[in-house]
Amino acid sequence: MNCEDKKLYQLSVNIAHLFILITLSYFSTLYAAMGTDAGEATDEAEPKMGIEIETSAIKVKLDGEKRIGFIVSKEGRNLWMIEDDTYDHTFEGTGHDRNLECKTIGGFSRESELPQIIDAIKRNLLYFHENSQRAPLVMTPELIKTQLSDEYRVSPKKDGPHSVEVKSKSEDNKVKLQITYQLPLAHIPSVFMRLSNLNHNDIKGFLLALKSSTEPISAEEIAKKTSSTFATDRHDAETYKLRNFFVSHLAGHISKLQPGNLKGFCYLFSFYWYQLFNNKEYLRDQEPGPKQFLGIMSRVPLSQLFDTLSPKDQKHFRSIFDSIIEAVGSDYHIIPYDNYEKRPVFDTLKLDEWYGSLVEEGSRVNVGGRMVDLLSPPPGLEDVDYSMGIMDIHKDSSGLPLLEVRGYANIRQMKERLTFDTFDSFVNDEARWFFGLFAGDDKK
Repeated sequence: MNCEDKKLYQLSVNIAHLFILITLSYFSTLYAAMGTDAGEATDEAEPKMGIEIETSAIKVKLDGEKRIGFIVSKEGRNLWMIEDDTYDHTFEGTGHDRNLECKTIGGFSRESELPQIIDAIKRNLLYFHENSQRAPLVMTPELIKTQLSDEYRVSPKKDGPHSVEVKSKSEDNKVKLQITYQLPLAHIPSVFMRLSNLNHNDIKGFLLALKSSTEPISAEEIAKKTSSTFATDRHDAETYKLRNFFVSHLAGHISKLQPGNLKGFCYLFSFYWYQLFNNKEYLRDQEPGPKQFLGIMSRVPLSQLFDTLSPKDQKHFRSIFDSIIEAVGSDYHIIPYDNYEKRPVFDTLKLDEWYGSLVEEGSRVNVGGRMVDLLSPPPGLEDVDYSMGIMDIHKDSSGLPLLEVRGYANIRQMKERLTFDTFDSFVNDEARWFFGLFAGDDKK
């Protein structure tokens, strides 16, 4: 091979290498785009757990409209934060009218990461509760740091105040717990079973409605409740009617489904129907919005969860529900609730309208540049950062569902376990259960 032939040969080799690289890059990009467009979980998606702990025992006094936020970090990673939350006018006239809240940031993918975080939160709650009973105490990053080991750093959030005054109630030591789970759709039924095993009445009633063997409530019992002068009895009557309907029309379909994403989505959709579209009447003095009725709530839009189902599962879902919704969907309206101005929202949203916005892209609405279903956010709460469906499944949870379990305060047996002294034990128990679902995936 002469010199000229060698040059031609080398040139052809280089061109071939370049062609291979371009081809690989193109298909890699195409594959990634296809996964994202289909709403599939990315390779980085993994089960995670986070917590929020709100307490009415420690009150925050804001300086004007400036919301507080003290961020605790370690080795450059933000771990958890202290902030103000719900209005509560226990100390009338003093300005200490916001509950204190501690919450993790981003969630944790291993059980072993949580105990230290929970212990640090507990020590700060105990410290500020004990030391601000007789007189208000000024909370600062430096004071928070005294309850932490040296490797932690505490700083105010951007544009937030460096200090805030807090005052506590000596007779109160209760906490309100929420746990957030990022997990595959297929595991959602396990979350329902967990809440049922903890004796959450709404969840237990819902799961009974999904069993075709459940005995129907008699017409006489329903009539008795319907004619009662007590609103709670009339609410029970509507629950009984819907339970009977689920048992006779839905339970057989859902109970036959194999464990998987379709079954998980059916549980979540049916629970929203059961809790929110049940024709119950308005009750005063409620927490704002309909999430108060959801012991298990999705922080990403259900329409985005529907989009993550395979075409086969979407078709199967519609084969179960389309005819049922067409027959009765206009008979069920959303339950009334208060907005943040304590005014009732009597919206006309019907079950069939919401269902259409789940399964038909053309029926969705534009909220902040996302086309989402009609409960993301719910009617009357479009101008506030309401947590139902507020997160984005692609940006915030790597293509996985993000569930907020809110129902612990409604479990009578939990009240003694949800105090400053004992909540850590309960949270650690829930972490062991949750990560135990994925024990084969090395989540310890």
